[in-house]
Amino acid sequence: MAFDRLHGMLVRVALREVGRRATRSPVTGPALTDVAHQAASDAMVAILAKLATFRGESRFTTWAYRFVVRYPPASVGVPRRRSPYHTPLECPGSPCERP
Repeated sequence: MAFDRLHGMLVRVALREVGRRATRSPVTGPALTDVAHQAASDAMVAILAKLATFRGESRFTTWAYRFVVRYPPASVGVPRRRSPYHTPLECPGSPCERP
């Protein structure tokens, strides 16, 4: 079934990504495998929720891959990647006004 193949690919990607980030993570040993499976399952749910946004400009697997890589579980200890255009606003006191 397609879902099983997709989930298997997501688990492989998650295992590689979690292993890469393991040096900065408090999670070690067999728990890393559990984290990878959690990441793959979370990515599968996100993919199904965003399936309507797939435009076909790339391979489906390439599009799905980013869900595991960009959104690792919080238990890995690495924050989500932020957009390079994201700049936090600093508001000492009154509400901020954007120019």
